[in-house]
Amino acid sequence: MTFLIPRKMAIVILTIAMVTFLSSGAAIHIPVLGQDATTGQSVEIDAALTEVIREYAELFNAGKTSALASELYLTPVLLVDPEDDRHVILETTSDVETHLKATFSQIKSAGWHHSTIHQQSVEMAGPDMAILSLVFSRNRSDGTTILLGKRSATFFLLKKPLGWRIIMACKEPYKEISDPAAMRERLTQKMRRYIELLNGPSPAQGVAEEIYQFPRISRSFLGERVHKCMLSEPEVLLGLETYLNQLKAKGMAEIRVHGTKIHSVSNNLAFVELISSRVLADGTPIPPADTPFSYIWVRKQSGWKMIATLAHGSAQ
Repeated sequence: MTFLIPRKMAIVILTIAMVTFLSSGAAIHIPVLGQDATTGQSVEIDAALTEVIREYAELFNAGKTSALASELYLTPVLLVDPEDDRHVILETTSDVETHLKATFSQIKSAGWHHSTIHQQSVEMAGPDMAILSLVFSRNRSDGTTILLGKRSATFFLLKKPLGWRIIMACKEPYKEISDPAAMRERLTQKMRRYIELLNGPSPAQGVAEEIYQFPRISRSFLGERVHKCMLSEPEVLLGLETYLNQLKAKGMAEIRVHGTKIHSVSNNLAFVELISSRVLADGTPIPPADTPFSYIWVRKQSGWKMIATLAHGSAQ
């Protein structure tokens, strides 16, 4: 799969072989070296991020829902379920714990004993975001598989002062991407249309109706970079119109794209990274220039929809 790698966007991927996580608490070694896809050189993955992966596996297999919800998730959390064509936002830590308890109730009733991770990768999206993708199976004590064999899970994490935290989770049956080229082309078209609408006469209304799906989460590059949930179209319209009006008051003539990268996770989920500037009529960028964003796209019955817009932050 070929991507356009924009300037200033470091793509780091760490791949790990099969690991079986048991609740015995046995030590698990996870390497902290990955590869920079732009240069092929080895680079260091944040050791704290690999520790989160290890801690998540151990807490999950021990069934410690309270610790998972309070220590590894950061609300609001976007929960994506492509099988049911739905996504929801868990607004509180209590909501996250309730969801985890329901998950354990379901898998334990099917005889779950432990989980086996067959493939795992970490992709850094800027200095304070990461995408964790894995292929796993849920097993009985004799090693046989429950719940339709292999599944895929994807987590989007933010780096906060207290460490890495999950703000999006998606689980679905594992399948190879059927047509990566067609998927990439369709998402490229959707991103192009997104920018066209933002530069058009009715940007907020156009984007809300044609691109977004609700509820959604967002993090602006303006002010304090805290992600938040936006549950309805009126709420999004107000926020987007306010943001665009602030920029137009500074003389913005258009939004100009410098680079795009598409990361297809499954047939139903993809991340798009885009670097853009807001420019004056003479092409001069309005500070800050070259701002990177990550966009989360989900395939719905109505087509591909954007459910998150997340500005990258700085290393902490």
